[in-house]
Amino acid sequence: MRSLLLPLLAYTLASAGCYYEDIQECGTNEQILIDGVTLFGIDAESDSISTLIEQNVPKEDRVVSPGQVLENLLTNNVQCGVPNDIYVGLGEIKYATYFSDDQIVVLNQNTLDALFNVYDFDDAQRVIDLYSLNAEGKYELDKEKMKARLREEESLTTGFAELRGEISDLYRLFSRVGDFLFHEFTHMTLDLEGFPHSHSNASADLLVNESGWAVRDTMEDVSDPAIDLAIEAYEEVQAERFISNQ
Repeated sequence: MRSLLLPLLAYTLASAGCYYEDIQECGTNEQILIDGVTLFGIDAESDSISTLIEQNVPKEDRVVSPGQVLENLLTNNVQCGVPNDIYVGLGEIKYATYFSDDQIVVLNQNTLDALFNVYDFDDAQRVIDLYSLNAEGKYELDKEKMKARLREEESLTTGFAELRGEISDLYRLFSRVGDFLFHEFTHMTLDLEGFPHSHSNASADLLVNESGWAVRDTMEDVSDPAIDLAIEAYEEVQAERFISNQ
């Protein structure tokens, strides 16, 4: 499994070079988000994602499994690139691209920058420290870590409001970027397994699109339970403070 913040290797790009004017290893924030959504989002919710894909894609079209896509996502690096204006104008590059000649996935840096501006990742990434491995070997938000953070807040109400907002922002980022990543790595997995992966192939297009949407829908579904867990942490710390003030 790829470790968090693993340094990326430099690539000599063939076809990717004409679509992107600059391709390089992703910055620190981008890599934290990529690793976070991969481990704390997609891997943690892999069963739910698989179920959604099974519900939406006929069995005969599921020639590669979500598990194979996740494995490729865990073991391959992602590059970040600034697309050439001409391809942006043509609508060919919006979020990310898989290049079969180079067998790499490139995320659109402009899109990431816009998302970071909309959802305050500088604060939202503080939630990354609140995950722990559970008994099944998956990462999940840890209520005890939330409580430890809230205990340090002078104003519990303000601290909780900040935590709640950060969780909401992080899962919105997980939803969007997780969608991009799983979509493109489904292209890669189909390609590596020798199947058509272009959107011009109806079967491949169905699986590629549903893979991305399955991640997006799942991340949206689990954001409310994550906030509910934060509410539990808040109420328990609030009770502790009430008792200590008696």
